[in-house]
Amino acid sequence: MRRYYVLWIMCICLLTGCGKDVGQTSETSMADTTIDVLEMQQEGEDTQEADATSEEATTEDTQAQWQEEFAQARRMDYYGRILWGVQNAHALPGGESVDSEGADVSNSKYAIYDIDRDGQDELLLYFLFDEYMNGTARVYDFDPNTGTFITELTEAPQITSYDNGTLTVKLQSNQSLGETVWPFHVYTYDGMTGVYTLRGSVETWEKSLAAEDWEGTPFPDDQDADGDGVLYYITDSQGNGSDTPKTKEDYEAWLNTFIGDAAEVEIPWLDVAEENYGSYYNKNKEMFMQRYREKSANYGKDIALQYIEAEDSDAEVENIESLLQDSYGVQMNSEESSGYTFLVTGAMDGVEVYTSGKEGPISFCYEGKKIADVTTCGIYPGMDEDEAKRILEDIGFYWDEYEYVTGKMDGNYYISLETEDGIVQRIWVGYIFTY
Repeated sequence: MRRYYVLWIMCICLLTGCGKDVGQTSETSMADTTIDVLEMQQEGEDTQEADATSEEATTEDTQAQWQEEFAQARRMDYYGRILWGVQNAHALPGGESVDSEGADVSNSKYAIYDIDRDGQDELLLYFLFDEYMNGTARVYDFDPNTGTFITELTEAPQITSYDNGTLTVKLQSNQSLGETVWPFHVYTYDGMTGVYTLRGSVETWEKSLAAEDWEGTPFPDDQDADGDGVLYYITDSQGNGSDTPKTKEDYEAWLNTFIGDAAEVEIPWLDVAEENYGSYYNKNKEMFMQRYREKSANYGKDIALQYIEAEDSDAEVENIESLLQDSYGVQMNSEESSGYTFLVTGAMDGVEVYTSGKEGPISFCYEGKKIADVTTCGIYPGMDEDEAKRILEDIGFYWDEYEYVTGKMDGNYYISLETEDGIVQRIWVGYIFTY
């Protein structure tokens, strides 16, 4: 702004010095110059507004990208825990036992794959009862944004996937009278219900293999319209049509209504082994650490960062207590039993502001009131509850029934908030340890 004003004064002086003969021309020049300066000023302000808008849009895009990546990390964490349960506890989601199915866990396979083509990965899982591919398969889906978990499909393990989301599944045994087509089911994904819908089944009767059916009825040549000796029996999702045989052309036309031009895709099966899935349940924690470090510069003296980054979190709690006492004047008090410290509390101005339990996995609590610039993960006592939750979710914590967590397996962290009338009162911080 200042340089435009100086430029305008210089223009006036220059025009004044040109003498009395300038006349109307000088007045016109001065007016034109003033307009130019104002236009330059407006352009500068427009540029600043555009830059601010662009920066805001970039920030929103970055935030959206982080949230999308966090969602995928939480999905992988969930699937990883299912696989851990399958391998170590022989348990499926919902408490179902793998052993009750008669399956051999050592023969189980899984895949993380967008089989239904909804844009999100599902967990595919199958178990075999024997070497003949007899077994059971599941398709699971977890939505980390809503916490919704559903079983999209329970079927036999011989699944063929197509790139439009259609599946065909071979029956485990062939009870038909033909072998040209092994009996199979056709499924399509229903985006409204979130599960696969059975669209029909197919089996055949081949005259060369069975001149009569199971009841002694001869092969119906009069129904073999194309004379190839093969009848195709198609049963729709309502159980209709199985008594009316079709030709090969009819069968292919029916199947084409579901598959069309879609290509068969290979499902990336892996053994259910921790060396394959073990990294899944730490993905959200790894992203949390990256995001937390980026944001922590704005969080004042963040005592949780020291605790979380420390190789020895138990020892780091003692450093936090020394910091609060030496730098902020918090009066620490230890409670002991048989020479063992089991609780440390801290007070300031008669208000309890700190507690740490020393039994089991060590955790600490920031409570009572805010201490100067001290925060824990960017939040503090006295903060608005909604704002505290927003900050936690922004750096990668997610709500899990009772508390905010970075994950649910060993080595992850939790934050538990106690609030009153929408205001944070206590903040417990600790790491997750399963006995």
